[in-house]
Amino acid sequence: MQLHHQKHHATYVNNLNQAEEKSQEALAKGRSETMHTPNNHHLGDLKTAISLQGALKFNGGGHINHCIFWTNLCKEATEPSAQLTEAIKRDFGSLQNLQVNLPVICPTTMQLYSLGPSECGSSRRPRIG
Repeated sequence: MQLHHQKHHATYVNNLNQAEEKSQEALAKGRSETMHTPNNHHLGDLKTAISLQGALKFNGGGHINHCIFWTNLCKEATEPSAQLTEAIKRDFGSLQNLQVNLPVICPTTMQLYSLGPSECGSSRRPRIG
């Protein structure tokens, strides 16, 4: 588990932090070097900022999924909470149907990681180490 946390999960976090920093730098580029609207509003290096969105989503998703993974680890196997069980039954019919259908719903890791942003319960920037 230490290897998983210190290498694999850390790679997502490091890549997310790098993409975020590059995105912020692109948006803050000097006014003379970057795009402006017809009303002369500063847009920064919008092309670079947009090109980083995939890296932000993918690595952010990897970080989010690992936060969920670490949060859900326990010493002994347990059943889902009553609230989660109810939602699973409502949406999938059973836990077994969820397990069977999840690969159909999100056939690739990229799709699973791109489901949406989250902070893993924290407002801090993700950092490991």
